[in-house]
This record gives sequence, structure tokens and C-alpha cells, in this order.
Amino acid sequence: HVSGDYYQYLLLPDGRLGVAVGDVSGKGIPAALLMAVITTSLREEALRHTSPAALLNQLNLNLLDRMQSTNMNSALLVALFDPATRHVELSNAGMVQPYVRTENGWEFVPVGGYPLGASIRSNYTARTVTLAPGAMLLFISDGVIEAQNREGEFFGFERLEMLLNETPPTISSAALVACILQAVRTHLQGLEAQDDITVVAMKSTDL
Repeated sequence: HVSGDYYQYLLLPDGRLGVAVGDVSGKGIPAALLMAVITTSLREEALRHTSPAALLNQLNLNLLDRMQSTNMNSALLVALFDPATRHVELSNAGMVQPYVRTENGWEFVPVGGYPLGASIRSNYTARTVTLAPGAMLLFISDGVIEAQNREGEFFGFERLEMLLNETPPTISSAALVACILQAVRTHLQGLEAQDDITVVAMKSTDL
């Protein structure tokens, strides 16, 4: 199988951890080739920009001509975690908004923007959240939400949020990912997923 979804972990020279999750429009080889170009540029630009918003702005400039010539674009969400402060700075170019779990439960992080390649305007912004020990961040591609069963019903946000709210605060990031993927497989009722599915979770721990 060839996928247009992608994710990367970036260990930055200043000690921060970058997490990137993206989704290229289209299917097959063209999407996979564009994905390879984006991930290469992403790793290069992550070394030059300390802000995820500036990183997305530069990526959009770098890739705009190529994407517009092929009528393609790419959603991309970038999070930069500073272990010294436990702050995560997030910028979003068209991905599903991330979820954060704090002591108050699960909620959206309200950050969004156009996919890369969709507009010549580069004006991405960032949000910062603090991950106290035990807090979690969840990133998903739209293949999770848009998975359809034999009756044509989407998995949807409501099912996902019910599942998230039923998970114990002690659940590990790996167990959360496995739980979501199993729930989507069950919903599909044996059908093949209609789109690529990506789930990335990160949990702040007290070392």
C-alpha cells in the first residue's frame, strides 16, 4: 500500500521535540511522491525556524509552485514540545484540530489554517498549551473520522469523543492509539478503510 498520510518525530538541537502529522491530497504514487518532498523539506526547515507557525509559512512558500502545478495540497500539523517548560506550541495547516487531555478532560486545541499549497498567503498562527505530568495530546488524520461502515455511517467526532472520555487518565499513549484503531476497525465491520488512517499520541510524564 502507498500512503499520502505521514508523520515525523524531530529531535531538535535545542532539546525540543517536534511532532508533525500530515495528509497529502490525492491517492497513490503522486501523493506518496509529494509526501516525500514535504517530509524532506520539513526536516530541513525545522532546523531553521523556532516557531511552528514560521515553519509552516516557509514550507508553504517552498512548495507552493510545485503543488499548484499538480493541483495538489497537503494538510500538516506541527507541534514543538519544550521539556524544560512543558509547553507545546502548535500550528495547523488544514489537519483535524488536535485534542488535549488535562485534569478537566478532553478538549480541542483551537488552531487551524489552510492546507499547504492552497493559498499564496502565508499567515499561519500558533497556540501554546502546557502539558502537566499525565496530560496528553492526540493527533489524527481525517481517515479516522470519515471511516464508514456498511450502512454508510461515519465513525465521526461523537464516537471518538465518547471513546476518549471513557479512557482512564492512566492510559498510556500506545494504549490510547491501539484503542482508537481497534474502535475504527470494529466500526468498519470488516470493510477496508476508505482513506489512510493516522493516529499519534504523546503523553507528558514526570521523570
